[in-house]
This record gives sequence, C-alpha cells and structure tokens, in this order.
Amino acid sequence: MRFLSVVCAAAVLCSSMYAAEVPAVAPAPADETMVSIKEEFLSNQVFRGKLLNEDPIMKSQVGVEKGLFGFNVTGYNDLTNIHDNTFDVSELDLNIYVKDEVYSNPAGKFVNEVTVFGGFELFTYPGDEGGESTLEAYAGIDTMSKKLAGVHTKTVLHYDIDEADGCYLESAMYRPIDIKKAAFNIGKQSFTTTATPEIGMGWGSASYNDYHWGSEGSATTDWDAALKVICESKNFMFGPSITYTDLVNPEIQDDVDQSSNWTYGFMAGIKF
Repeated sequence: MRFLSVVCAAAVLCSSMYAAEVPAVAPAPADETMVSIKEEFLSNQVFRGKLLNEDPIMKSQVGVEKGLFGFNVTGYNDLTNIHDNTFDVSELDLNIYVKDEVYSNPAGKFVNEVTVFGGFELFTYPGDEGGESTLEAYAGIDTMSKKLAGVHTKTVLHYDIDEADGCYLESAMYRPIDIKKAAFNIGKQSFTTTATPEIGMGWGSASYNDYHWGSEGSATTDWDAALKVICESKNFMFGPSITYTDLVNPEIQDDVDQSSNWTYGFMAGIKF
C-alpha cells in the first residue's frame, strides 16, 4: 500500500506538469554576489526516507553564491519541548559547491539545458541525542527538455567519505510551472508564483545501507513525491510545500516504527 500511495501521488503530480509553460528565468551576472536568508517551518524532519525528528522544527539557512561558487549553512531547531530540547540545534550542516550551466540551446532536438554541479557537505549533530558527524562528496547533473514539456531530470551521487564509506544515489524528475494568474505586487516588489511537482527515488550501496539502516546489500531505499509553491520577487520569497516519503526496502521497513511520512512546510526568505 505504501508503494501504491507513492505511485498515485506521482501520477497526480505528473498530470499537473502540462498546466502551464516553463517560466523564463534570466541568469544572474557571473560577477554578482547573491546572499539569501531563509526560514522554513516543517512539521517533521525526514532525510532520505528516514524520520529524524517527529516534532515540528524550524530549518534556518544562510547562503552565498558568486559566479560558479556557493556555500550555505543550514541549522535545524526543535520547536517543542516534547523531548526537553526546545529550540536546541539538533543538526548543523555546511555545504560548499560549484554549479555551471554547460549547455543551453533552445533549438536542441531533445535536451535544451544541462547543468552540472558538485561539492562537499558536512553533517554535524550537536545535540545530546545526535549521531556521528560525517562528510559527503557529491556530483550531479540536471537536464531540461522542452519536448518533455519542460521536465527536468536530476541525478546526484553522494559518497560518504567519513563514517559510512559508501554511496547514495538519488534521481528525480520535476517541472517548474509558472502560474501567471497568480502574479501580484506588494509595494515595489513584483512577485511571480511557481509550482514545482517532483518525484524521486534513492538507492544505497551495501556499506551505506549497513551504516544507516543495518541492512545487508545494496538496494533501493526510498521514494518521495513533493509539491512546492514559491512566490518570489527580486528581494523576497515565500511559499508552502508538501512532501510524502516512503521507505520501500522490506528489510528496512521491518526495522523502523514509521516507514512513510507526510511533511508540511512553509518557507519565507530574503535575498540581496
């Protein structure tokens, strides 16, 4: 039933991909520095199918991009005292990356855009009940095809070079939809509204699955379906999100109390 729920959710999301045209987003100048600050309320914290925190949390992120390079710092704060850790930082991550659009051709026969990216991400858990800090290297590719109604495909390979010493491969399909009737102005800020449905899956190598789940052998571990709506202007952004995640490996399902989860969120941020 859990697998069927994911498939049904994916079908609903995919059916909405043809509702509008892909928005045209002008790239920022290569020498421009972009700073963003985001706060996001989440009903729980799920990472690659694993429920890390069943209580509401606040996800805080500060990021900087300049040219090909960028970095961001992300913190997760518990919002309840159910586990006597109100406002404690349960997780703090640092991500350093490079990103470049290596191909852009509106008249391409099948693929119209190709973006490659890669970097390093450090996961730390400063709380008393946190896990071991670990470091991952990752590399990925994102492609867009107008022949597929502007659908993007994204593949990212993560390699844990510290604790797990194994790989996690995630792949996803998503489609930004410009909701033109939902454009509006607040003062001097002109907002556009974009809805992005996404479906994805994750696969872990034998050593990765053994470290994180105590399971044997490489296998597909999780599926997810999500919908995010972002209202964005030159300096502000906000919007809700909903995500369904499901662990699909039977061996992993038997070892967890809750293998499928819904996560509801709302994000607000500024950029300059």
